[in-house]
Amino acid sequence: KAYGRGREKLAAEVEVFRRKNERWLTNYALYMAVKEHFGMKSWCDWPDEDIRMHRDFAFRAYSEKLKSDIDFYIFIQFLFFRQWNALRAYAHKKGVSFIGDVPIYVALDSADVWSEPKYFQLDENNLPVEVAGCPPDPFTEDGQLWGNPLYDWEGQKRDNFSWWIWR
Repeated sequence: KAYGRGREKLAAEVEVFRRKNERWLTNYALYMAVKEHFGMKSWCDWPDEDIRMHRDFAFRAYSEKLKSDIDFYIFIQFLFFRQWNALRAYAHKKGVSFIGDVPIYVALDSADVWSEPKYFQLDENNLPVEVAGCPPDPFTEDGQLWGNPLYDWEGQKRDNFSWWIWR
């Protein structure tokens, strides 16, 4: 309902938000729209190999085909950021600070891995070569297998760690 009521009224603000966040927003919104299109399956299981592999022509075709869904996901992100910034400003006025961290690993089924496979240790099908975990310890006798794809640190280095710096 918020999207239906607000998309025209807030169109100019949403467009500013879109331009300001282009680096991640377009891929995220398309990822979510395609994920929904394929019944919320992991991108690794999408039946269309071309969009699963993030090929340019498929990116353009799905961007056109799912434009209204993409616009919806952009609008949701716009609202979230607007509400989060308002909450944070209010909290700061009241002397409340937030602290947090940036997750070191990202999920395999994420817009990050799908749209930027060159930064991860993936095979020719964009599936993980290795995944994160930890060895056995006093809490888990067999260790843990987290499933997060590992970074391609050599590739990151060749790119001057631009993904990390941006992130």
